[in-house]
Amino acid sequence: MICFDRDRCLAFAEKILSNREWGPWSQAIGYERNGELLAVAVYNNLSESDISMHVAALHGRKWCVPEFLSAAFRYPFVQLGLRRVTAFVPATNERALKLDRHLGFVYEGRMREAGPDGEDVIVLGLLKSECRFYGQEVQAAAAA
Repeated sequence: MICFDRDRCLAFAEKILSNREWGPWSQAIGYERNGELLAVAVYNNLSESDISMHVAALHGRKWCVPEFLSAAFRYPFVQLGLRRVTAFVPATNERALKLDRHLGFVYEGRMREAGPDGEDVIVLGLLKSECRFYGQEVQAAAAA
């Protein structure tokens, strides 16, 4: 896990996700194997209860592993103490939508022509109480 190399992780994500501008406040967590960065979770748009999460990953690589998922969701739900995570996914990105649904994200809406190329963007949300990827001890505390 790469937790303290924000610039490297953001540069990786920008290449995969078409040079996004993350804003003045953003954070990133990366997953690497054998010195090769395979996936990055980028966070921005922080509020009192929510944060936006974007995942950039190399195609065909085994990056969706428990260690990465645990770190990716522990950051917003444990370290920041937030209630939810929001994902904005281009409506044409069926692979990402399928993965997000598998991770537990719930459809919350459609933003028409909101993407950089005028494509629709799907809004998905995941509540802390619904997340199963950041550790049993944390889930028990969240339920209390």
